[in-house]
Amino acid sequence: MLGTELKSTDHHPYLGVELASSMDWKHHIQNVSGKAQRTLNFLQRNLYKCPQKVRTQAYTSLIRPTLEYAATIWDPYHQRDINSLERVQRKAVRFITGNYRRRSSVTALRADLGFPTLQQRRLASRLTLFYKIHNQEVSVQIPCHYIPQDTPSIKTRRTHEEQYKIIRARTEVYKNSYFPATIPVWNKLPASIVTSTSSQTFKTKIQQLVSSDQSELYMGSVVPAAASLN
Repeated sequence: MLGTELKSTDHHPYLGVELASSMDWKHHIQNVSGKAQRTLNFLQRNLYKCPQKVRTQAYTSLIRPTLEYAATIWDPYHQRDINSLERVQRKAVRFITGNYRRRSSVTALRADLGFPTLQQRRLASRLTLFYKIHNQEVSVQIPCHYIPQDTPSIKTRRTHEEQYKIIRARTEVYKNSYFPATIPVWNKLPASIVTSTSSQTFKTKIQQLVSSDQSELYMGSVVPAAASLN
């Protein structure tokens, strides 16, 4: 460009998200979890004597937004990446409750605080965005090859008529990108949620659903840490 040879790079930040030539989010998640952990370390040093309410507010205001910025797009599917993010919240739960006893269950402490897992929150965010796209509340269109020509032929009492085609993916990267990963979950949602009259009502219902005992029905498959990216 203008006589200067441009250097190639495998990954580079753009609008706060680390884009990679391999189309995976490993570098971005490493950056996000590292930044969130450094913020948590700062809060632990300075707010350890504060009431639990203050520590909770600090976490939800300063750390969780870092862990969730643009997460509807880069929602990870490798277990190692999911664990990397959840590890920060688990440490934050210890900090908020002041309970560092080894025999204490972090899962129970998290439930007492009313915190869903970050994976559950990302799923709720993805589905809420899809609801807005479906109802043309945002300037994003669903690709035409996902839209069925006729009413879905498979319909049970637990499904709905607002279903989309499921496209077979040949790679894990494409399979776990936004539309291919979200549409199968959307198709499985109860009609009472899909037909919500507003995005806020949908968001409330979907948060309750993914935080419930039924959440595993909607989480989808997770690739183990040792699996290949290809």
